[in-house]
Amino acid sequence: MTDYLNVRSGPSASLPKVATLTPGQQVRTTSRTANGYQQVVFQGRTRWVQAKYLTDAAPASSRTLGAAAVAKSTRKVTASAPSAAAKAPSSVSTALVRGAYLTDNVNLRSAAGTDQKSLGILPAHSYLTLRGATVDGWAPVSAAGHSGWVKAAFLSTTKPAAIVPASLRAPSASTPAQTAKKASATKSAAAKNAASVRRIVYASVGVNVRSGAGTAFRTVGQLSQGDYVGTRGAAVGGWTPVSFQGKAGWVKSSLLSTSKPKVSASSAGSAGSVRRIVYASVGVNVRSGAGTAFRTVGQLSQGDYVGTRGAAVGGWTPVSFQGKAGWVKSSLLSTSKPKVSASSAGSAGSVRRIVYASVGVNVRSGAGTAFRTVGQLSQGDYVGTRGAAVGGWTPVSFQGKAGWVKSSLLSTSKPKVSASSAGSAGSVRRIVYASVGVNVRSGAGTAFRTVGQLSQGDYVGTRGAAVGGWTPVSFQGKAGWVKSSLLSTSKPKVSASSAGSAGSVRRIVYASVGVNVRSGAGTAFRTVGQLSQGDYVGTRGAAVGGWTPVSFQGKAGWVKSSLLSTSKPKVSASSSRTNASSVSGTVTSTTPRSYSSVPSSGGVDPWGFYWGQCVSYVAWQVRSNTGHSNFQNMYRGVHFGNAENWGSAARSLGITVNSTPTVGSVAWRTSGSAGHVAYVTAVHSNGTIDVSEYNYLVTSGFDTRSNVNWQSGGSSGFDGFIHF
Repeated sequence: MTDYLNVRSGPSASLPKVATLTPGQQVRTTSRTANGYQQVVFQGRTRWVQAKYLTDAAPASSRTLGAAAVAKSTRKVTASAPSAAAKAPSSVSTALVRGAYLTDNVNLRSAAGTDQKSLGILPAHSYLTLRGATVDGWAPVSAAGHSGWVKAAFLSTTKPAAIVPASLRAPSASTPAQTAKKASATKSAAAKNAASVRRIVYASVGVNVRSGAGTAFRTVGQLSQGDYVGTRGAAVGGWTPVSFQGKAGWVKSSLLSTSKPKVSASSAGSAGSVRRIVYASVGVNVRSGAGTAFRTVGQLSQGDYVGTRGAAVGGWTPVSFQGKAGWVKSSLLSTSKPKVSASSAGSAGSVRRIVYASVGVNVRSGAGTAFRTVGQLSQGDYVGTRGAAVGGWTPVSFQGKAGWVKSSLLSTSKPKVSASSAGSAGSVRRIVYASVGVNVRSGAGTAFRTVGQLSQGDYVGTRGAAVGGWTPVSFQGKAGWVKSSLLSTSKPKVSASSAGSAGSVRRIVYASVGVNVRSGAGTAFRTVGQLSQGDYVGTRGAAVGGWTPVSFQGKAGWVKSSLLSTSKPKVSASSSRTNASSVSGTVTSTTPRSYSSVPSSGGVDPWGFYWGQCVSYVAWQVRSNTGHSNFQNMYRGVHFGNAENWGSAARSLGITVNSTPTVGSVAWRTSGSAGHVAYVTAVHSNGTIDVSEYNYLVTSGFDTRSNVNWQSGGSSGFDGFIHF
């Protein structure tokens, strides 16, 4: 620490140095301080010096250099000369006192605090050189060739009758008298300092929180009477540093108390106090900042509630709105829930409600007709709201995505659907049938490519409302579109020519003779397997060019249509011995009645999987037969999704996944287009297992397999077992 003090052109160490003060040199101070600097009058001009290196001007008389003199070295005093006081509202200060005497034997410590290492004991009446200003009651000193810290309460500028040479002796335990004296001094100093480090303090009255220690600093918030904050350290110049809403702030120390005050009636009901639940007295905008000049980020309907993030600023209360920061006019908030008027009670725009389409209505990508249409709701269809209405448009969740609907076309009660609407094949989440053979296309129009076909009487689930006369459907697990006029909500009577077609959608067909299963529709495609006479598979769609698409061992394949039959042929003895080779076990296809009755909405089961898929069926078994009765697609914050994800998803939740099958465990593998899961119903001594499953041998259908060699790999094996 230098003995000289730099004089600068402004209140910052980065500004030019214009002069230097020597120890003991007097200067006049003004009333201005900034950034820890004191403005002084030097050579007829205002300059700036670091305030902590100034101390009160005083005659060389007896006084104690304790907390009042050292720790508060920035305190301004008037000049001692009457003429100086009359001329200007300034005071006379001198550079920092250079030295002091010890009033008792004291430890010299390595840093400021009794928990710091003692370098040795300095004797009473020895002279110490001060190296700077005190910090939290500790003074930096030099003595006997050592530098360290001593308690400022044991320093004095009064010269003792006999000065003792400063020498450092080994630390030793203090006498009982010394210990008691030091403890008393420490306790007394702490008791007087109401703003000591890391305490909880309360606002005695409503008070501003500022960015710095003084009224010249900007207001960053407010505390209501009785609100509390934590201090960050000791007071500086009558201002206490606090933690306010996660940030640093300063509060006038005299307006704080260590005990909670009795809050007056006028303050108790303030909607702007910290961390409370408040209600909208009327419909009100939520804005991005504290004022009407800020943009609207949402709305609260009468009676909706939010949590406050802090105290009001300028009549605006900071709130948490849909997980983000917002501001609401404080006068429009109440701490008690208002009685909601009849006109507001039915508002379709309130937060997180189920609303119905009063008429057919477009769902748009944004809040306005200028945004593109992403779908449609038919009269009576319902969606869930994502928040409050904005500008007359309600945010909704539509088919798993965000959308917006005109609020005036929504209702909180289900409307009576007109006859013309009730039979519409294009409404949301219904089962529809093909009135005749029809193409399934990749988009809403004949210009889009054909992705498959439906035979007369085949059914699919709709994904939403019709767009331009085309209905979006779920076809073989993928999105497709069908001409709405060719669909019906009732199953048509199928003509004889169609009824026997081996290529129709989702039927069981049998191999009339031994037949190859190929990767495509033709003999030019590679053979991926074989069916023996009498083996059956499920079709994936209608025949194309005399070849039927089938599901073979969980994968897509094609079989010559002329070699398939809808009735099981009589199998010759020579063939019967080879039937098991194609399916790794015996097969049955009687769907459990209880799963068959599971409702689906738009092809989705109540727990979030597509009905008829392996994951839907196994999830039903897990819910029915394990302790995880509430298992669903999004479970405990983890998305299970496709079968291939189940192993890693289960492990992340601490659910056991290993290679040991048990009855009731879930057999799981990652191979295939999306993996596969099955429910283990038996474990045999030879290591094979029995399973029940969906969408393996039969598209969207049920089967069981016995004596499955799960370690064989490929499409009939499994990677491991999940023990829910």
